[in-house]
Amino acid sequence: MILKLLVFALAALVLLTGCVTIKPGSATLTQPGGIGVAHVRAVLCTEGGEACGPPSKSSEQQLLLGLVVPVGSSVPTEFTATPIVGSAGLTFTRSEQTGQALAANGANGAETPTLVPAGFELVGYLSSAYGEVAGQLLEWQVDIEAGLPAAADGGSYGGPLSAKLVLGSREVTPALVPTRPVACITGQEFSEEFAAEEERIEGKEVPAKVDPAKAWCNAPLAENELTLGVSEMKLAPPQTAVATPGATAKLPFGLDFASTASPPPTFTLGATSTLSGAQLRMSNGVFGRAPSSTPPNRAPPTTRKAVVSVPKTALPGTYEVTMTATAAQGGAVSSTATLRIKPKGKLTVKVPKKIAARQASRRGIPVKVNTRTARTKVVARLLGPKPNGRGKRQLAKRRARSKEPGNLGVRLKLGKRFAEALAADRAKLRAEVKVFEPKKKRRRFVRVVRLK
Repeated sequence: MILKLLVFALAALVLLTGCVTIKPGSATLTQPGGIGVAHVRAVLCTEGGEACGPPSKSSEQQLLLGLVVPVGSSVPTEFTATPIVGSAGLTFTRSEQTGQALAANGANGAETPTLVPAGFELVGYLSSAYGEVAGQLLEWQVDIEAGLPAAADGGSYGGPLSAKLVLGSREVTPALVPTRPVACITGQEFSEEFAAEEERIEGKEVPAKVDPAKAWCNAPLAENELTLGVSEMKLAPPQTAVATPGATAKLPFGLDFASTASPPPTFTLGATSTLSGAQLRMSNGVFGRAPSSTPPNRAPPTTRKAVVSVPKTALPGTYEVTMTATAAQGGAVSSTATLRIKPKGKLTVKVPKKIAARQASRRGIPVKVNTRTARTKVVARLLGPKPNGRGKRQLAKRRARSKEPGNLGVRLKLGKRFAEALAADRAKLRAEVKVFEPKKKRRRFVRVVRLK
């Protein structure tokens, strides 16, 4: 009987002050991507009777919203509730004071220490002000993204994930500004107001016993206490891999998977790289292992290799290789490793020490450079004595550029008579070779050549 009177008094007070509730059956907890953030969704509505309905009077209101989640869950600092019926969107901003007020008070000030159990925290939000019009129903869709908390050992978190929603509201007037301190009415205030309401029912004029600046704070209903089996995948990149142009690099990524979802998600694995022209594949492009049925609900450790075929034209440098695991539901997680391309082999220059004058004039003096990278530029010059025997003069010059690592050849050709004259004079010639490798300092090589 006392409970019925309490409900009756509360209903009467709601009619006087205005109130918003969570629409029965609307609260859900999902992980739409199969992995990644969970979504806490609910419909808020103006309260009429035992559920949604139009308010009996017009007023300006402001909402308090509390979300109870495991400690370490990532939640937004601000979100917008989308209007469904009437009104405009409501902006909810994270408020530590609101969280403290809701945690300390349940239904109309009653203490509820179990609202925030050990290992959980209550995150409070305060809405922008909105107008209620007598006889007009208002509804909003709330969608809060909650990132999974970190597992105690730093590995993947498999849940299950629990969350609770609790709501409150307060009136806004020129005297009761929306930026005022947040507090819920106390149990004592409610008891006094309840007694005053009984006297009003009997026809007596009794002033309000509650502080009008405070908010009416509801207790969490069982239907708004949500639990969901969730999944998380973590990828661990390998140490820096080293390869040369034209080689194949294999980068082993570690897969750490935990889940209490039924059934657990399966994954497609893929890899990309910032190395232009590289071809990539996975050693095994599918992952679908059942997790353990006991906490922390993890699958056995698994490794998958990203296999990179390095193009012969690859330049030395540091590149990224990214592996991505995509759940069948669309959620994805990535991890990036480093691939370092170093020059291939040793840079060498070969020029014959002696060569027939006839060959030097017909085919030229061969200069062979073993280039270590693509796009290596080679400038070769043949220097000999001036006619007066003093100093040096350029006798021939050639340029070349490598498309890929390997042998690059140029020929320094002389005229027939000139070559024969140099051979007769037993002239000492010099082949000067300058090598310009990408991203490296110029190298200079000098070789002595005699004609015979």
